[in-house]
Amino acid sequence: MSEFYRTQGILAAFSLLAAFLIIITYLMVKEVRRHPTNLVFWLSVSDFMFAFKFVLTSVLPGSSALQENHSICYFQAIFAQFFGLASVTWNGMISLNLLFNMKNPFLNTASYTKWYHLWTWGTSAATTIIMVVIGEQAFGKSGDGTCWVINDYRLLFFVPLVIYFAISLVTLILAISRSRSIQNQLNSPNGIRPSSMAPNIKTGLLHDKVAGGNQYQSLESQSDGREHVGRNVEDDKLYYKLMIRMGFYVALFLVLWSFPLAHRIAQFKGQKDSSDDESATPLQYLDIIGVSMQGFANACVWLTNPSFWRSFTSGVLPSPVNNMINNMRASTTSHHQLESESLSRSSSRRNSTGSSHGSARNSTQDLQRIDVIIRKYIISCIVSGISANVTQIIESGEEGRALTKSDFDDMKTLKQSQGESSTFTDYAPLVFMKLRTNAGIDNHSYLEALEPGNFIRNLKNQKFSDGRSGSFFVFSPNKKFIIKTLTIDEAMLLFQILPQLYEFFKENPHSLINRFLGLHSISVLHGETTYVAVMQNVINTTRKLHRKYDLKGSWINRKVGKAHEDDNSVQGMDLDLVQKLKLSPKSKAAFLEQIERDSLFFSGLNIMDYSLLLAVHVLEPGEIETFAPEELEERDLQMGPMNRLNDGGMMSSDKTEIYYTGIIDILQLWDSKKKRERFFKVYMLQKDKWGISAQEPDVYSERFISSMKRIVE
Repeated sequence: MSEFYRTQGILAAFSLLAAFLIIITYLMVKEVRRHPTNLVFWLSVSDFMFAFKFVLTSVLPGSSALQENHSICYFQAIFAQFFGLASVTWNGMISLNLLFNMKNPFLNTASYTKWYHLWTWGTSAATTIIMVVIGEQAFGKSGDGTCWVINDYRLLFFVPLVIYFAISLVTLILAISRSRSIQNQLNSPNGIRPSSMAPNIKTGLLHDKVAGGNQYQSLESQSDGREHVGRNVEDDKLYYKLMIRMGFYVALFLVLWSFPLAHRIAQFKGQKDSSDDESATPLQYLDIIGVSMQGFANACVWLTNPSFWRSFTSGVLPSPVNNMINNMRASTTSHHQLESESLSRSSSRRNSTGSSHGSARNSTQDLQRIDVIIRKYIISCIVSGISANVTQIIESGEEGRALTKSDFDDMKTLKQSQGESSTFTDYAPLVFMKLRTNAGIDNHSYLEALEPGNFIRNLKNQKFSDGRSGSFFVFSPNKKFIIKTLTIDEAMLLFQILPQLYEFFKENPHSLINRFLGLHSISVLHGETTYVAVMQNVINTTRKLHRKYDLKGSWINRKVGKAHEDDNSVQGMDLDLVQKLKLSPKSKAAFLEQIERDSLFFSGLNIMDYSLLLAVHVLEPGEIETFAPEELEERDLQMGPMNRLNDGGMMSSDKTEIYYTGIIDILQLWDSKKKRERFFKVYMLQKDKWGISAQEPDVYSERFISSMKRIVE
């Protein structure tokens, strides 16, 4: 079957070179070395190794006879099983990642990369080991003419393949649905407009306790003239193109691997393969096309990434070549297109100066990611809904009335239709308005900070939490407020404890607990319901932060170490804090008294695992002169929360530092999950039972209070 092998080798050579191109460009072009293109890189590594087997087989003399050599066949089968399964598994992971991004754009799928690696290489190694243990009956000359798993042991490869087929098919269907929805929106002569629709039951957080209490209204043009912002046309076009491009990755995987799958099914049914070129069946040739061309097909899609070409031509190619390409493009590109692209590049350069680690920058490269585009759309719906509901309460005159019990159960729902219908729900809006007033935040400044048009135009300061929760944060343009995603359990807990929280803040205006200013949810067609809270920014300052800590009072796994010591932007933990807070006797007493009140309040609610966020600014020589004289005096606590009296923080007793503090992460109950965590760490991992974070609320509170006493001088 020399012709058969030669055909297979030629096709595999295309894939080998194409996969090599992806690998090289990924390593050379810094801008593409990020999630999710890192998944395509590892897919290409697997494709390269898989294609190498076929190329090597085609160029070796007497390849057909070599398949009869036991040692060569054995090695070839191991090679094919490991890298072949790795290739289809990475395809499955790309599909799964795309599915996650479309369903929940606030999910930090980059944190899943280690699990993708563990699953891919683990399953590849496990099935290969099984094949080796079974021995000679598990491998031999396979359907593609080379040695691989044979007979019923083909299931070691094709069962995972069918599973990834199912995942990819679901992803492709959803991608097509989303793309058609966007395309219909782009073709609509009326563009994007809000409309009134029936309520969406997916947003019914605790709906059983407030049946009949919801209010539904249409989000039409707002009476104060503020702009309603949805996903703009340019984002829609980019999103549509990206959906098509990512969908092609999935579609090519389905099409190309359907040929080998069909061939193996035919073999299971008893069809015999021909051993000579002349009588080789069409399925045999389709088989080799499928297994040999995957890498080449992926490279074709890879090269359609416009940001790749911009980065490659500007950062890799020699200047003369780059200039020649730009001149050629200029001769065929309209002035308007060149101007738009120039603006896009300059915008990308400006945005690239933002935060790096853990950030979700709004740059051209980011806009190649589906989750970023969907996330922008959802955030626009959230701030538009907040703006509309606050305005509606003000205009209705309800703002000044006293709260009733039903206000704590109230939910107001807005229906928006912008190509993809969405449902925005505002929980206990009047209660949170009162909480904002008690915190000194008036409606005008709140609406101004969350004004939809300005908010969306300044979507730069976004990031995922450094903690295990992986929550997503986006800051308002003035940095005073944070919109943070919550889990359904966290949202339910906040809604349930709202009456106690409201009364506690009334009685404790100097509480260090970070203020919640709103609770909302948004549901988008084909997506999950996203719950968010609006909170005050604990560290609301433009001053440079020299140190930052998350303090729980525990000591097991509570040290960052060298990374924190070398880089002050890296947040430290309890054991990294070596310098005590320098507070006057009066401030120290007030601080520790409030810590105790706050902590005992949580204990009464069965809440634990909260922490004190501490940021330190060291005053530079002469900086103290920028403060007004009264700001340097020990401020009267009647002037506001004690932790925000001096430039949003607390001045040290020796006037050399400012401390920005607040108690955060307060929505964790002492539940069965935390009890299991404690049991596992204490009895399985043999950790210090007093030093781990998972403690009963009373014990946690006592330890937290003691720890805070130790850090104050």
